[in-house]
Amino acid sequence: MTASPRRPRPDRVRPSGSHPGQVRSAYAAWTWVVVFIVAHIHWFLGGTILRPNVPPASLDLFNVVVVCMFVVGFVVPLVAARPPTATVPRRIVAAALWLGCAVLLVRGAAGVVDEILRLTGLSTDGLTGLTREEQTGYADPPPRVLWTGWTIEAYFVLGGLLFGVAARRFGWPRPVR
Repeated sequence: MTASPRRPRPDRVRPSGSHPGQVRSAYAAWTWVVVFIVAHIHWFLGGTILRPNVPPASLDLFNVVVVCMFVVGFVVPLVAARPPTATVPRRIVAAALWLGCAVLLVRGAAGVVDEILRLTGLSTDGLTGLTREEQTGYADPPPRVLWTGWTIEAYFVLGGLLFGVAARRFGWPRPVR
């Protein structure tokens, strides 16, 4: 008696053309964006978790640009998690993932370097040129304010790394010969 060929369960069949690592890394980057967006909605509505002493955001040009970046950051990892289609060129998806990686890493690393300069005493004004009081609203900030800043900088670095892994696993399209 011969055994019948084993068929994969429908819920475990991966879309043609996508690699499991590519899908996982894209969804990890997407999850980072979702948490980031939820935090910003909380702050926009006046919440203060991880953002003490900051007035609610206003709808100015900077925030409009940030909202557009949220939309792109939300959509691109989802597109990267799906099999390739002719609708969205792979080059655009790959470029957007790498750009997200670069922007988030630069933002996070700048905050880390700024804080290192302040903590080591190499610069009282860090990279920004702002005193600690101008930056936080406190001449001598309490630990929760410092830890909030460090957490936010680390979160940007994490986002950059997640987008970088997703971009690396997504890869650049190969030229057609």
